[in-house]
Amino acid sequence: MMEAGKLHAELSQFIGCVTPTRHSLCKSVFMSEGIIYLREHADCHWLIDAITSHYSANRELQKERRRNQNFDYLHFWVLSKQGNGAILTCREDRGMPDIVTQEIEFTDFPFPSEGEFKLYGGLTAIDRETRPTMIFLPSEY
Repeated sequence: MMEAGKLHAELSQFIGCVTPTRHSLCKSVFMSEGIIYLREHADCHWLIDAITSHYSANRELQKERRRNQNFDYLHFWVLSKQGNGAILTCREDRGMPDIVTQEIEFTDFPFPSEGEFKLYGGLTAIDRETRPTMIFLPSEY
């Protein structure tokens, strides 16, 4: 696993997404190049798999995506350090209620110094009919 400071400096270099990659567990979820880099260099396949599992199985998340076009277009995943573990949440925006909350009992994720790591999720331009989702880094938005 890459040292946290170096990893976050590397992640900030990703801008935009040219070649989205379909997630193997959920065919309607795509990952940006930055997410692929994150999975490999932070050894956090588990984080992307957790997010993907919510898109395919979490009824509250699915209901919110159908109900709220703004949420479906763009929403935020936040991994917050809690002792030796973390809390994974998903919300429309800062100050809005969490749609997803998942406790992670233990993680060695390389958090930035503020102890919170953000990812974005939202509709892709690939196929608006089937409403596929892209997971990407903030710098790629």
